[in-house]
Amino acid sequence: MSGSADFEELAKFDRLAEKWWDPEGEFKALHDINPYRLAYIQEHVDLNGQRVLDVGCGGGILTVALAKSDARCTGIDLAPDTIKAAQLHATTIGLEIDYRVEDVLNLAERVESGQEDSLRRGYLLGDARACSGTSKHCGSAGQVSAPRRLGVSFHHQSQS
Repeated sequence: MSGSADFEELAKFDRLAEKWWDPEGEFKALHDINPYRLAYIQEHVDLNGQRVLDVGCGGGILTVALAKSDARCTGIDLAPDTIKAAQLHATTIGLEIDYRVEDVLNLAERVESGQEDSLRRGYLLGDARACSGTSKHCGSAGQVSAPRRLGVSFHHQSQS
């Protein structure tokens, strides 16, 4: 796990894992703003067939919306029960999303060393807290060269 991980925060999200997909529950605000987050991303990026890495994906609320927009998604988070909830939801609705309990620093090291090729040349979305202090590594994880910031937590990868 990352040295920057907030274990109390991770435990809190794991305790709420079963509630991620209740649109009237603990994550109502995320459900409510999700259409706007997706619209913002779509204004800047054609997601069709693109690889997207969602760092700090939680229960996958945004990741699912991206996958429904024909992006090929990988969602990583450090909260295991939260990732299980995301996996279960994706399976239930018939989406193929690669969810992982993964530290962005470990993923970046594997990408840089050539051990992880599936995430090269794509788009990186990162929860501000998940990428806090690791922006260099978040960039490496998604092979982001000279990222263009689109808001607080979106990086664009120019295709080359």
